[in-house]
Formats: sequence, structure tokens, C-alpha cells
Amino acid sequence: MIRIAWSCVLAALFSVLSDILMFGAFSIHRNKSNAHNDWELFKQLDPTYIQEDWEVRREMFPLEVSAGIFNAVSWVILCIPLLQVTWHLSNNGSHLVGLHSGIVVLALTGVNAEFISHVLFIGSFSTMEWLTSDFNLSVWMDDTSTEEDPDNIGWRSLEVTYMSIRG
Repeated sequence: MIRIAWSCVLAALFSVLSDILMFGAFSIHRNKSNAHNDWELFKQLDPTYIQEDWEVRREMFPLEVSAGIFNAVSWVILCIPLLQVTWHLSNNGSHLVGLHSGIVVLALTGVNAEFISHVLFIGSFSTMEWLTSDFNLSVWMDDTSTEEDPDNIGWRSLEVTYMSIRG
């Protein structure tokens, strides 16, 4: 009779669901941003280009955050079978304890790193989405810019921050 490790199945399900959601988010971004996709404008940090791109990112925001949550949870769930296999291979803690303890430490460290990175990205992306919707990113320099002639430093700063965080 075949025993099924349901925690493995659940971790795989969450990981696949996360990948499907991310694929959907990137498909939306690619389809909607192809209309204005211009590498030269991107390199120049053109404010109009950035604003149009953030409009598309706001549409994919729920998908990307949901994917990040599912991915973070899948890593935590994956830790359960890793610990179970390590315990089983060590003959209930009596065979090569140091080696198997090292595996446990590496597994827990990797899971924590992945979980924290996903949570931090979700938080930073949520903050950037909030900035684009509720803050004035067009006029920052009081003496040189006006509503009619904005400096758009806020949009440029936001895009550089997004590129640094997203990679």
C-alpha cells in the first residue's frame, strides 16, 4: 500500500498555485505593457512611461501578492516533510545525529530565508502600490516645479526602488 505524505502534496499544490498566479500576473503585465514597451524610455526613466507601467502593475497587484503568500506558505509546509525524512533517516535520532542535525539546520535556515524574502517583497510592493495611488509623486521640488511643469522625481525614485527590490 502506498502512503502519501499529504504535507508534500499540499506544499506542491501551493507552489503550483503560486506559479499559476505569477504567470497570470506576468501575462497581464506583458500584454498591457507591450503597447508602450520602449527600452530607451525605460533607461531614461521617462515619467510618463513609468506612470503607465504602474497603472498595469496596480491591476496585477492582487495576483502577485496572492502568489507571494502561497509561495511563502508552501515553503513553510515543505519544511514538515524535510524534518520527517531527516528524523526517519537518523533512525529516530540514533544514527549520524550530527549529519542529520546539519540537514535540519540547513532546511530551517533555507525555509526561513525564503519565507522572510517573500514577506518582505509583499510588504514593499504593497507600500509602493500605496505610494502610487495616494501620494503626489510628480511635484517634489517646490522652487523649480509646478503642477503644469512637474519634476517627477517621485516617479523616478519609485521606479529605481522597484528595480532594486524586484531585481
